[in-house]
Amino acid sequence: MTTQLIHLAHSHHLCNSTILRTFESANIDVQNLDLRGDSENSLLTVTINGDATPLKGEFEQLGYTCTIEDSSTHSGETTFAITIMGSKSSTPQLGTALFEIENQKIDVFQIRRLSLESDTNKACYEIIINTKKSLEDLRDIFNKLAENIKLDICVNTDNFARKNIRMAVFDMDSTLIQCECIDELAKRCGIGEQVASITASAMRGEIDFIESFSKRMALLNGLSEDFLQDIAD
Repeated sequence: MTTQLIHLAHSHHLCNSTILRTFESANIDVQNLDLRGDSENSLLTVTINGDATPLKGEFEQLGYTCTIEDSSTHSGETTFAITIMGSKSSTPQLGTALFEIENQKIDVFQIRRLSLESDTNKACYEIIINTKKSLEDLRDIFNKLAENIKLDICVNTDNFARKNIRMAVFDMDSTLIQCECIDELAKRCGIGEQVASITASAMRGEIDFIESFSKRMALLNGLSEDFLQDIAD
């Protein structure tokens, strides 16, 4: 895939939202934005995967001076972010992931730690790579590696959209954490087996979530807040 640098200059303020919508309407993937200048003169350099040549006239109609150049740095390569997550004790296995990257003849651009040094329970690293391999091929390679070394590995294109994610939404119980909170509360109340059986029935698809949740909460009616804090601790 072609990687291009699009330089947009304007004597006044550049409207980033308009520029991004223009690329989006043309189904062009924006990798990075670099804005320089002041209120008098602004220069925006946009790194894309694709060909923006047909958009040159559109940008000029919007009042921008537009120049486009192919990026020889990547030579058809795409930048990807590999995020590796695991327990603190699994940190040495990062070396296994790096060995696989080297074995695949993939260039590593940057490695950085995302988790805090003070975190004694988990470790998370981000590896930025450049390669001609497709996202699908990389995910296939690293999904197999994740199974072998028992780590969570996520591969995404390192583009503008990924860098500007501001919210992540997770299912909590048995996904982000390794337990069912309602089941744990039920154990404290001595009705663990009753509630767990309802949870299991929902997991098997025998009843829907709303029915399962209503039944379990009815059994926990009157539970003290102290139990909630106990579970959190």
